[in-house]
Formats: sequence, C-alpha cells, structure tokens
Amino acid sequence: MGRLRFYFLVFSVLLALPVAVLLWRTYSSLEKEAFFFYRTIAEGVIATASEQFLQSLRREEDRPFNQYRYVYVAERPVPSQEGLNLSPLASFPVESEVPGVLGYFQVEPDGTFQTPLLPPATLSGGIEVPQRPQRIELKQQLASIVEGFRTVRTPDRVREQKTKEEVARKSEALSKLKKNLVMNQRRKLMIINRK
Repeated sequence: MGRLRFYFLVFSVLLALPVAVLLWRTYSSLEKEAFFFYRTIAEGVIATASEQFLQSLRREEDRPFNQYRYVYVAERPVPSQEGLNLSPLASFPVESEVPGVLGYFQVEPDGTFQTPLLPPATLSGGIEVPQRPQRIELKQQLASIVEGFRTVRTPDRVREQKTKEEVARKSEALSKLKKNLVMNQRRKLMIINRK
C-alpha cells in the first residue's frame, strides 16, 4: 500500500506541474487580452474625441475673421439697410457647441486683444450693449487668461510698452543733450585756456 501511495503522489505532482504551467499561461494570456481590449477601447475614444475636436477647430477656422468683432459689415448687405450685423459670437452668455468655452477672442496683427463681447471704444458710444458690466468682466477674464502669452498685447500692455519706449527715448535724448553740453563746456574751456 505504501508503494501505491508513492506512485499516486508522484503521478499527482507530475500531473500538477503541467496543469500549473497551463493555468499560469492562461492567466497571463487573459491579462494581455484585457490590456489590449482596454487599449483598443482607449484608442477608439481618443480617435473619436480627436475627430470631434478637429471638426470644431475646422468650423472655427472657417469662420470669417470679422465675426470676432461686436458688429461687422456683411459681405452682401441688403440695399435698404446699412449693412451692419451683430456678430453671432457677441451673444451673452456665450453660446458654443464646445462645452467649457468661456468666450471668443482674436489677437490682431499688431498684437492687441479683440473680443466680440463689446464694441470697440470708437463705436461704444452709439451702440447699446445689454449686460455691459458682465461683458466687461468676462472680457477682462479672457484678457487675463490670454495675457499669459507674451505675444499678446492688451490695451494696458500696449500703453505700458509705449510709456516705456517714450521714457527710453526721452532718457536717450537727455543723455545726448547732456553729452553735447559737456562737450561744449570743454570746448569753451579749451578756447579760454588758449587765450
């Protein structure tokens, strides 16, 4: 009976080893399959989100630049009207197909900040703007976000830069004037010493 137990034990161990290896490989394969399954799903989600983002970006890139102003002149105005239209981007609160959009803006070629929330200062006297304080607050919020980029110059930054340039120009002119005065003083002293 002892021998039978020994053979049974050896047979069980020899059978258990391949079964253990088979189970380990199966489990490993299941882990890899799960990884690739979730990877495929993640790639699909990213592709869909990227496509939706690119579609939104294309729509915005196709938008005429003049719509980024509060009012704009229509390309083909009706003869009986002046041709001024309220920008579709001037609505308040801001309406957008893209969730989370705070507002629209553009950076002009001279680097200044422009938003369709408010008319420019030159037109603001003759145009009534509903919810003006809230629009001003949102414009300032957008400007502060955009101001983090050094290429953008808000009206305050433009004034600040002009002031710095003017101070530098005046300082340079004063130093040249001082230099000329010193040179003239030296010449006069040289002429007096020669006499």
